Amino acid sequence: MNGAAKDNRKWDEHALLSALMDGGEPILIECGPIPASAFLDERHRTIFEAILSLSNEGEKAYTGDMVYSVLSEAGKTDKAGGFTYLSEVIQTNPIGTSAPWFAGKVLGAYRERLVAQKIGALVTGNGDPEALAKEIQEICQTMGADGDNGEPISSTVSRCLGQIEEATEHPGQLLGLSTGLVDLDDYLSGLQDDDMLTLAARPSVGKTALAIIVASHSAKQGIPVAFYSLEMSRASVVHRAIAAEAKVNSRYMRTGRIGAEQFERVCSKAAEVANWDLYIRDDVKAIRDIRSSAATMKQRHGVRLVVIDYLGLCYPPKGNYGSREQEVSAISREIKEIATSLHVPVMALSQLSRESERGAGREPRLSDLRDSGSLEQDSDVVMMLYAPKKNKDELDGQSTEKLLNVMIEKQRNGPTGVARTFFDKDTGFIGNWTSTREPWE
Repeated sequence: MNGAAKDNRKWDEHALLSALMDGGEPILIECGPIPASAFLDERHRTIFEAILSLSNEGEKAYTGDMVYSVLSEAGKTDKAGGFTYLSEVIQTNPIGTSAPWFAGKVLGAYRERLVAQKIGALVTGNGDPEALAKEIQEICQTMGADGDNGEPISSTVSRCLGQIEEATEHPGQLLGLSTGLVDLDDYLSGLQDDDMLTLAARPSVGKTALAIIVASHSAKQGIPVAFYSLEMSRASVVHRAIAAEAKVNSRYMRTGRIGAEQFERVCSKAAEVANWDLYIRDDVKAIRDIRSSAATMKQRHGVRLVVIDYLGLCYPPKGNYGSREQEVSAISREIKEIATSLHVPVMALSQLSRESERGAGREPRLSDLRDSGSLEQDSDVVMMLYAPKKNKDELDGQSTEKLLNVMIEKQRNGPTGVARTFFDKDTGFIGNWTSTREPWE
């Protein structure tokens, strides 16, 4: 097992134990039967045995103090890593409702180890071959039933054929979630499940505005969206969403410099925004906490899109990093794992380096991604925003003054190119760039 896999499994065990100590008996029941041997780390195994001891004694709560008391009485505090380590575990994942998801990860890893042990016994001739083969088959069947370890290729082929058939019956229909922007949807065919999409730009070019527009388009249709704002407060995100919806100058709206008609429009749109399936969090900074929260939102609300604004402000997983590049690489891997483990598209915002601004009319490129080449490798889609210098030129019958190009520089399963959008900085509205209808539509 490589170091990254060990770290992930340690995190899963941390999160499960913390959630159990936070939620008590209801969470333990929800997780179902878990043998203590399922925990790879001896410290975690010892802590879980203390929790089971409390449960067997009829206790309904398993707080950190109660667990430490059990460990002390049994003389096992050192075996559990001591008080300091127990405190670290408690602080890992305070959201108890995500425990069943982590329980599945811990059990899946445990069954993988069991299979490896049985196969090893078969290879070395240590045991009855027929009995060992039967045990391996039973473990694998359990893994398949729980969905912990993949699925037969026939199931995947069947699902792919179903998608192809549906696409044939409805040509032009998007395969993923619509962004609300025609040109961008044409390139991406919508936001695809399991994809990590990196949206990069220099400050104040429009990446947060675009993220809000994309999130809003899904949320207003009843598609649950989780929006993690590391730069702005929750209220600021909502303010910008209302301004974009109402097509009202955001700064004027904030300072009260709007007329009666605009105020009425703001109130009307605010009422609509209040009913969106948009879940905004501005209180989590660590990428592992974001990952845990997203898993909870997936279970609780059925979230189908995750937006992180922005990657550069995320705290990396605990570890010794030699450079900022290594930190960003670790964060990038975690974001990709959020997408693949929850089967949702994850849009992560990132900054471009100052190099992208050098030279008149220079368009950004992949090498301008800030701090890490891993972003390019981990991302399924890399988009960069570029606003041409303001001039009086026209494109498709419109002045290019409000033209914002979304440059698809990488797409693992599709074409690259430039999607044109209309961006009104005053309102934060981003719409379609077309000469056939109003961009406000």
